[in-house]
Amino acid sequence: MSVYGVELPPKYDLSQIHHFPIALFCGREDLLASTEDYTWLSKELEKTDSLLAFKEFDIGHLGFLLPTDATLFIEMLELMHEKNPR
Repeated sequence: MSVYGVELPPKYDLSQIHHFPIALFCGREDLLASTEDYTWLSKELEKTDSLLAFKEFDIGHLGFLLPTDATLFIEMLELMHEKNPR
């Protein structure tokens, strides 16, 4: 069993998300999220004009939680500011 009480999580209709700015940051070495899955998600978000930014990093899942330096966060913040300069 999983968190959802079933083998697979429930499907979510991404077409219901419209013009909602989402920044998607992914790790190519992430063992918990496949490249195919997050690439598919980025394309689905583009269809609804919701993908604000998409960036792949050469890190694993914990690389976002325990980075070796601040470079990762600086790059992410700069990209978000560039795409949404409010």
